[in-house]
Order: sequence, then structure tokens, then C-alpha cells
Amino acid sequence: MGKSAKEVSTINTLITKIRGAKIKKPKSGDKAEAISQSERSFGSVTQNFADIVTILGTLNTNYAPVKTNLKLAALKTKLTDITTANNTATTTYSALKATTDNRSSKYKELSEKTQRIKEAIKSQYGISSSEYKLIKGLAV
Repeated sequence: MGKSAKEVSTINTLITKIRGAKIKKPKSGDKAEAISQSERSFGSVTQNFADIVTILGTLNTNYAPVKTNLKLAALKTKLTDITTANNTATTTYSALKATTDNRSSKYKELSEKTQRIKEAIKSQYGISSSEYKLIKGLAV
């Protein structure tokens, strides 16, 4: 197992996706090529990290870092935390989206009712009536 191993190449590719910029050095004046937006989503980054942990798990004793935060058990704990946070954020956003959509539909309904009331008062009392003048500037 060395720098040219398939696992090392795969892990380098996944790390590049997580970081969000390609490793190739740009020519002078050019910018580094970016990773696509879909590959930068929280779900994709979490999946890339899970793939790294899986690959490291298959290496058995060949992967033995000195730092405790890089050991397989610590990485698995971090993956669990990230997955839980990602799932919580997704659930919370779904609830927010539903509430926002409901609020928008209620607002549209209120706006339509306001217009109907204004039209009814206009037709019943006339344009120059004091009743219509009180509400003609009402906008919802």
C-alpha cells in the first residue's frame, strides 16, 4: 500500500469533492475549476465522507494514524454526528417549507378577499363616497 494505491486515489478524489475545488493547478490568470453545486450539497459531502470512512475501514491494520481524532472510531463518531445533523436540518427545512407555503397561500387568500371587499364597497357606495375613500388605498 503506497501513494499509488487505488484507495489513496479514491480518497483524494473524495476529499477534493468535499473541499470544493479541483486539485489541478490553474495556468496563470485562470481560476481553479470548481466542483459542481450538486456535489457540494450537505448530503453529497456527508456521503463522500461516509465513503472515505468505509474505504479506511477496509484497510484494517494498514490504516493506523497516530492522532486520535483521525482513528477509525473517531471518524465513525463524527460521521454519525454529521448524518444526524444533516437529517435534522433536512426535516426542519421541510417543515419550514410547508409552513412558508401555507403562509403564502393564506396571504394570497387575504389579498383576494380585500380586493373583493373594496370592489363591493365601491359598487355599493360609489367612487366618491366617504366609505370608499377610507379603504381605496388599502393594499394587502
